[in-house]
Amino acid sequence: MGFFSNLADALSHPKLADPVRGTAQVVSASMPPHQSGGGGMCSMSLVITIPDQPSVAVTKASIVTLAKWPMPGTLLPVLAERTDPKRFHIVWDEVPTGRDRGAQQAQQVAERLNGMAGGPAAATGAGPASRTTTSVTVNGAPATPADIAAFEAMTGMDLDGDGVVGGSGAPSSHQAPTRTVTAISGDALAQVLGKLAGSGAAPAAEEDTVSRLERAAALYESGALTHAEFEAAKRRILGDEA
Repeated sequence: MGFFSNLADALSHPKLADPVRGTAQVVSASMPPHQSGGGGMCSMSLVITIPDQPSVAVTKASIVTLAKWPMPGTLLPVLAERTDPKRFHIVWDEVPTGRDRGAQQAQQVAERLNGMAGGPAAATGAGPASRTTTSVTVNGAPATPADIAAFEAMTGMDLDGDGVVGGSGAPSSHQAPTRTVTAISGDALAQVLGKLAGSGAAPAAEEDTVSRLERAAALYESGALTHAEFEAAKRRILGDEA
């Protein structure tokens, strides 16, 4: 459409015998004029949708203020002829400004996030602390509570994320949320326990070995170590204790 065609289209206001409210989805729109402080001619590709009629694709030119300049994806309110939705006009008085639209979208995002997080208390960290639990396996099989308690007692790590080391339970309301910890395999723990039991190592040596294994597991869980590096670190730690 040329300038004069756009101007004629922008100034046209079709008379509607049986108007019905609908929407115009903006598929594309011309860029706003940078030299104009108030507005300008906007050429749009729209999809008009009204009740009980198929949606139709149309082109439309309108004189639009910069504050209400449409963006692709925007839904504009329209009045259209019930039997011919290609005859329509946009209700610009009901179109929010860019600032108002941004505020509405921000509010919608906030409400959606609050709903996903279980409400403001969960989003802000207020209220009872939440906890993250993880399943623990020993040599590929689910560990029993007794196995987990024994391993936790030896390593000092909360392997199942229940907030208790060496037993089961829930964290108190003042306890910070627990973080999922990468569990050391049962084979590795068995090696450590076997070496310590066979050598009669002193408590300080036991604590040093466990501490080094914990640090390696924490580095692996944080992404600082690859799986291969983690396995190599475990072998070095166990080799030092041999």
